Amino acid sequence: MAEEFANTTFDFVVVGGGPGGLSVAARLSENPQLKVAVLEAGLAIQDDPLIDVPRYMGRALANPKYDWAFKTVPQEHGGGRVIAAPRGKILGGSTAINFMAWDRPSKAEYDAWPTLLEKGDEWDWDGIAPYLKKSERQAPPDIAQDPVPGFSKDAQDVLKSEISLESVVGSDGPVKTSYNHVYTDAIPPFVRAWNEIGQKTNTNAYAGDTCGVFNVIRSVDAQTGKRTTAASAYYYPIASRENLTVLTGAQATRVVLGRGHNPGKLNATGVAFLHEGKEYVVKASKEVILAAGSVQTPQLLELSGIGQAQLLQQLDIPCLLDLPGVGENLSDHVFVPMQFAAVPGTRTFDEFRNVPEFLAEQEEIYKTTNKGWLSAIDSVAVFTPLGQLTEEAKLAAFIQKVEDLLADPKLSPLVRAQYSIYLDWLKKGEVSDIETILFSRGVVNPQPDKSYFCILAGIQHPFSRGSIHIASKDPLQPPIIDPKYLSSPLDVELLTTGYRTIEKLAQTEALKTVVEAQSVPPVALKDDQQVAGFIRQAFSSGSHLMGTAAMSRRDLGGVVGGDLLVHGTSNLRISDSSIIPVPVATHIQATVYAIGEKAADLIRKRWA
Repeated sequence: MAEEFANTTFDFVVVGGGPGGLSVAARLSENPQLKVAVLEAGLAIQDDPLIDVPRYMGRALANPKYDWAFKTVPQEHGGGRVIAAPRGKILGGSTAINFMAWDRPSKAEYDAWPTLLEKGDEWDWDGIAPYLKKSERQAPPDIAQDPVPGFSKDAQDVLKSEISLESVVGSDGPVKTSYNHVYTDAIPPFVRAWNEIGQKTNTNAYAGDTCGVFNVIRSVDAQTGKRTTAASAYYYPIASRENLTVLTGAQATRVVLGRGHNPGKLNATGVAFLHEGKEYVVKASKEVILAAGSVQTPQLLELSGIGQAQLLQQLDIPCLLDLPGVGENLSDHVFVPMQFAAVPGTRTFDEFRNVPEFLAEQEEIYKTTNKGWLSAIDSVAVFTPLGQLTEEAKLAAFIQKVEDLLADPKLSPLVRAQYSIYLDWLKKGEVSDIETILFSRGVVNPQPDKSYFCILAGIQHPFSRGSIHIASKDPLQPPIIDPKYLSSPLDVELLTTGYRTIEKLAQTEALKTVVEAQSVPPVALKDDQQVAGFIRQAFSSGSHLMGTAAMSRRDLGGVVGGDLLVHGTSNLRISDSSIIPVPVATHIQATVYAIGEKAADLIRKRWA
């Protein structure tokens, strides 16, 4: 198979079978005249409960059958801890191992993207929203189902949208999405607690304003009760197409580059890859599209001779294109937890652990109806601007710190531009800075026969910036992943605000009804210095690595332009989370699918 694959010249070769790659491949192969290839290092795995059944969310992480199981270097500002950086090593990519949240950022966040691009590049809300819609097939809620369980129906607690959900989400795209059918006992009091402290219920967070409390749609097929992956959405239904070839178990090692007819620009002619220990090269007559994700796309660029000249020379890799932004600008959402033991009788997902009869009952329900607790996940999220969670004087002081930071001459042009965008958002107070989520289960050291819930607050626009670079010319060696978590004191300050907000929630009448005791941390933290110490020891990654091949102008330090072509190349494109130019307040999988959909249109337009 690999030899035949390598002996075929394809029009397009896509590296990576995740959401950014399979969406491109599926759309390009709609034209039967085009031959499209996909290289995927993982395997095609179907009918596996650890992937399919929502109840097993998280079980595939760190398992080499499904996960690259990358890790960061010890984090200097995170107590020296090494943090897991899961990436899906499976056809479907990280959509097969993520937590299935399906949402999108606010309009203002996408609208900021074109400010980093050449004039005319259409990457604002109006340029992306059609592709969000094109990718999804949202199941209508059951008539008897409350799509916002526990949400107050009092007018003062509800942010009414004049736009209907049906008008902004897709109904005939490949990715099947849905609301939960059941909800834990922790969710209604959590929602009412937010209403109690003044945060409104957002009845349509998909129309361009994510602020408030809302019920997050999931990438779960409502009919089958199974997770939707990029493979089940974009590949398996069309696997019989003769002009689309997917080779699994094939790890790309470099892009084959030369000088083409376009003076001064590199031309990609193929991709070298390993399959069962043997190296091959597959040829591409039109384009190579990298969709290997925020970790491996910069790794492949550097292995191919594109990146920081000094780094490549040190590793004895000929520098074909000096592009210093490759691997830089890494950012991630970072969360701080607080865990509570629930009062007896509170039904959470710990019922699976505590009550064998309940588990057996739910397994039968899932087997016969595809519904019930095995088909459910926690899906409530709260997105809030900083100004709604802190005093006016503290907000003003924080804004001043950002203004002072912008005067730092050591900032790179791209980071300076990003911080300027942040400053504008902070002043207007219309974009969410902190996300708060609920896990209806014990996450840290749960005790037998006890039920828990864990509340996490996370930064959505982090100030810390890290990098991903190769340490060796050996393509089988993982790159050095250094997010430099919490290296900016502003991130610690934001997380402290999030932590104090959770404390405030725990004191509401609504949440006190289900809290028996706080278990993590086990004692109240009296001053902000103690909170900062706890944050550094207890923070977790949202696994939303982004920005390592940023879409922005070359003079700013960008790697791709608005056409997604790598600067200085004529036909090497990127279609994954690495191009996200500014961190966005959302779980990023829907955005990555939209990037893939838009990339396909950009490519088709060029080759029409």
